[in-house]
Amino acid sequence: MPCPKTSKLLINDLLTHVDHAEIPFRELVQMFLVEQKLEYSEIARVSPKGTVKNDFADQVLKEKWQAFHEQHAVLRVVDMRWNCGWRRKEDRLS
Repeated sequence: MPCPKTSKLLINDLLTHVDHAEIPFRELVQMFLVEQKLEYSEIARVSPKGTVKNDFADQVLKEKWQAFHEQHAVLRVVDMRWNCGWRRKEDRLS
């Protein structure tokens, strides 16, 4: 399948990313925070030992986020190089 932004052929490898197509991830987070009447700094996070991943400490809040994301996110598969760099340059130009 070709990347919708670069037309490069995508295969399931390290150069393939999943991206938020319609509502950027940061905007989804802000929408969720407003809905939950929270500030980002109020969300307790944990990092499983040996990882750099952050996760919700509160399991109920985690489940609310997962449901919110499932309802609002539109995902697409894109080229990692566009997702991690080229896009930012493109967005500044538009």
